[in-house]
Amino acid sequence: MQSLQGQLLVATTRLIDPNFYRTVVLIIQHDEEGAFGVVLNRPSRKSVSELWEEICDEPCGHAGPVYIGGPVSGPVLALHTDVVSSQDEILPGLFLAADRDQLRRLICDHNEDARHLVRVYVGYSGWGPGQLEKELAEGSWHVASASLDDVFMEGECGGLWETVTRRLGRSVLAPVLDAVPVPDDPSLN
Repeated sequence: MQSLQGQLLVATTRLIDPNFYRTVVLIIQHDEEGAFGVVLNRPSRKSVSELWEEICDEPCGHAGPVYIGGPVSGPVLALHTDVVSSQDEILPGLFLAADRDQLRRLICDHNEDARHLVRVYVGYSGWGPGQLEKELAEGSWHVASASLDDVFMEGECGGLWETVTRRLGRSVLAPVLDAVPVPDDPSLN
């Protein structure tokens, strides 16, 4: 089994689960025991500061939205670029934090103009042993490489899905189009 950690899952039109309609999921962990990741393009209406006050009863100035990581309830997670507060590195320069003290440092001490990027998630997307592989074989997901730009893309929810889908389409079509011989005289087509 090849691990998909640090890769993106891009929902196809075959995936009928409304929790994943036009979603892009970053895989955080993938091994024989299953897979776990977060939906990157589902912001909630709740701000990070509202969430933090609910769970810690202390003020926080982070005005960004909380993202819905998936349909499975779980701890508050943060994807970020601050190596000091890292628990696990998901891809080069991207880290995961779930520890309360690390989250406090990332969230409460966060400055919108800071050089470190932070995105906060509630819930996650999870698959049991073999479940993700079955969904991939059924054509429910496409796999794409991930970048920091993908993880921290701003804008409308569908923007990331459309961007990554187009990128996948180009990567599939480019080798085919490059292999098609083009005559010197276009009238011979």
